[in-house]
Amino acid sequence: MTTAFPLAESLPQILGLAVVSLAAGAGLSRRVTAPGARSLMSWLRLNGLAILATAGLIALARVWSELGAWLAPAATHLEAWFIIWTISTLGALGEAGLRWGSHLRGRPFPVPPLLMVILRWLFLGGVTVWVLHAELGWNITPVLASTAIVTAVVGFALQGVLGNLLAGMSIHLVRSFHEGDWISVGDIDGQVLSTNWRETRLRTTDGMTVILPNSAVAGATVKNFSQPNTKRRHEIFLSIGHGHAPAEVTEALQRAAASVPDVELAPAPTAYIAESNDWGARYRLFFWSLRFQDRRPINGRVFAAAWYELRRRGITPPMPLDADWLRAAGAAFAGRPAPPPDPADLQARMEAIVRSDFGRRVLGAEVVGEGNPPGFESMLRRTRRLRYRSGEALFRQGDPGEACYIVLRGRLRGEVRREGVAEPATFESAAGALVGEMSLVTGLPRTATIVAVDECELLEIDAAAFGALLAVDADLPHRVTQLVTERLAANAEMLDRLAADEAARVREQLKPQSLIARLKAMIAG
Repeated sequence: MTTAFPLAESLPQILGLAVVSLAAGAGLSRRVTAPGARSLMSWLRLNGLAILATAGLIALARVWSELGAWLAPAATHLEAWFIIWTISTLGALGEAGLRWGSHLRGRPFPVPPLLMVILRWLFLGGVTVWVLHAELGWNITPVLASTAIVTAVVGFALQGVLGNLLAGMSIHLVRSFHEGDWISVGDIDGQVLSTNWRETRLRTTDGMTVILPNSAVAGATVKNFSQPNTKRRHEIFLSIGHGHAPAEVTEALQRAAASVPDVELAPAPTAYIAESNDWGARYRLFFWSLRFQDRRPINGRVFAAAWYELRRRGITPPMPLDADWLRAAGAAFAGRPAPPPDPADLQARMEAIVRSDFGRRVLGAEVVGEGNPPGFESMLRRTRRLRYRSGEALFRQGDPGEACYIVLRGRLRGEVRREGVAEPATFESAAGALVGEMSLVTGLPRTATIVAVDECELLEIDAAAFGALLAVDADLPHRVTQLVTERLAANAEMLDRLAADEAARVREQLKPQSLIARLKAMIAG
């Protein structure tokens, strides 16, 4: 025996509404990943389960007469319950439609997630009060009055919690920052992980998670490194002695900063004198990067690049208290000429030249003989030891060449590009190798780009030193010419081979079967 029960005739519609709500929540979770979509999915699931439970109760009451008879007096309340969740479900489906429209247009949903959660509960509360008054005839005035008193008491007791809640709403409304932004709150830098009703979570550069109350965030000065874009300016200071021209120092600092991969070239790095005192000048160097949150390691790399660049140019800090400086200063104070270079260092330079590829192929035992031949010391005094950091370029293809280098320590990587050839030719030079001699001898621009693979120490031989070396023996110019000619021929052969390989690759790609295969791949997606 079945018992007639209110809403029983609408059971299919009730089940359909529950299925629509659950399906909409599942579909939204798969399609929309923006902040707030997950909470809406949970809200749709809650509404769907509430309506599904109502449908189950009605279906059970139809077949179980005792339950139907027991629920009959509460039929109006059950209808009110169903109306509340039906209106709530329709509102949630409307929000889902708006979110889906924002997703299709590629725009963020205009209402912040935290505020949307609060609005949903306020909407449900308002619908509940209205249904109680309209369907059940409840006098809600005492309820509202008692609610105001309870609200005042709870608000006074939970003023800290409410302060964080209101601050969180303010943060979401103003949108000072979003999830994923890098911000600074006071002296704390970090990436925003999330902002909920009470707190904002940041992950700092050292991997720690910092939890800040929303009231503290709202009352602090917040610096956003990610808006409106991520390009930010860095500033570092270096002190240089008075004996160096400011134009040379600023050019060296700007060149050093521009050589660091993390530094942006537009705007270009700039440097100028910030202040001067009795000991030296203090220079300020500005440069830009796209990762201001990593400013400490980036600043460190720029400092390192400046050290190498300044050292190679002989630009020193105000008081370089090393052994060479102390010897020179002592001689100056005593009225004596500057001490000559260390003989052991000159001998080490001589041995490096003799052991190098250049020394073995050009000088030979008949030129070097025993000890340093006449004229070698004059040449050695004009050479310089230079150090390059890992990843730094000695010179680039097309630059003018006024010196060659012998690798004393470390490795160099060379790259030769040719127009019409996609892949460059590469080679590597280790200790003992000679690089840059072709431009020095021929006067033509550099034919390759040379980059330090790791920290390298080189012996620079400029045009004056190279001329002094050639003057040691009358046969040396002929040997150098032969060496350069052989290298030019080898480089030309390598580039011709690359060009032929490139041409063969292009011909292969232009064959009909290759074009058909490519078009079919494009059709297949």
